[in-house]
Amino acid sequence: MTRRRLPARNRSALVRIGNEDYTRYVWIGLGLTLFIIAALSFYWLNESARLAQAAQNFTAERERRGRAIYADQCVICHGPNGEGGTGPALNNRGLLKNTLDEVLFSVIRSGVPGTQMPAWSVDFGGPLTDENIHDVVASIRAWEPTAPDIEPAPFTPDPARGAALFASTCAVCHGQNGRGTNAAPALNNPARLQPLDDEWYRVTIRNGRPAKGMPTWGSVLSPEQIEDIIALLRQWQP
Repeated sequence: MTRRRLPARNRSALVRIGNEDYTRYVWIGLGLTLFIIAALSFYWLNESARLAQAAQNFTAERERRGRAIYADQCVICHGPNGEGGTGPALNNRGLLKNTLDEVLFSVIRSGVPGTQMPAWSVDFGGPLTDENIHDVVASIRAWEPTAPDIEPAPFTPDPARGAALFASTCAVCHGQNGRGTNAAPALNNPARLQPLDDEWYRVTIRNGRPAKGMPTWGSVLSPEQIEDIIALLRQWQP
């Protein structure tokens, strides 16, 4: 059976129709692609806004819970608005600007040895969970945008404060009143104190002496607390 060839005019028409279909499909595909891109962009823009709003709502709720805990537990020492009292001012631009949330969390959780600041964590016998403490930190951080600048009071090292700190942090190794133990030498010893200047004790307390088993206290004690301990040592040196 012999195949019949289409006339050239008919073949040209078929090619033209094929090209037109191809072009139409290309435009349809391009339109669908643009539609999908636009739909995804719209979705992600709305999702980003939704996530931002959710984060804002979470922070606001955390601050609200923190304010309630602060009013119940912290006001008596730090004042209703963090202005300070028997405890230091927390609504203080300088303090908040230079103190990380992690530090605020650690201080609230573990307390500050030798001061009136107790440990608030349930792990140390306090009433607050870690989640509660994060809430309090959020409420304190919320003060930062409008916190006033408060000049710190002039600091004077106090051997009485140093004695309380020594009893809670140093006496376990160096003995009550610095008389020494089998674990560490006596510090209440003028002959030992006299050759070493304050800077030696400052660095030693801060960095420890790992080779001799003395721990690092710089992450636990503030610079002012270290100065109080040095004042106590000097009081032991006539």
